[in-house]
Amino acid sequence: MGHTTFGSAAAWPRNHHSGLGTPRGSRYQVTSTNLATQDRVRKPLDVLTPGSCEVLKAGVHAATLGLIALMGVYNAAAWLRRRDPHLAVNAILYGALTVWERHHVRHHIAAGRLGQIDVRATPSARTEASKPANVAA
Repeated sequence: MGHTTFGSAAAWPRNHHSGLGTPRGSRYQVTSTNLATQDRVRKPLDVLTPGSCEVLKAGVHAATLGLIALMGVYNAAAWLRRRDPHLAVNAILYGALTVWERHHVRHHIAAGRLGQIDVRATPSARTEASKPANVAA
């Protein structure tokens, strides 16, 4: 008989195998509920809350804007040189995406400047706001 590894399906009896690649009762079988606890699954990220982390969001969109603009300029220059139709299509699409991303950057910068951060909006801000402030009189 040949050598089989510990985790291989061939090492298990035929009636013990579930047919899905992992033997039933294997201590190496992990369900997804063990990987993520319930409090982590249900807790929303602060960055996903409107009015929170606006500088970070503006930075991500600005980096995307720069990359998209660079790709648009490259495709336009390549189209002028080679006249391949797909390069013209790419240049037009990247131009439209540049306008779209510029809108996002301006939106996040305006939200940060105007101070539209609602204290009740983020879960961490709610816990901080509920704590009494230590004010020395």
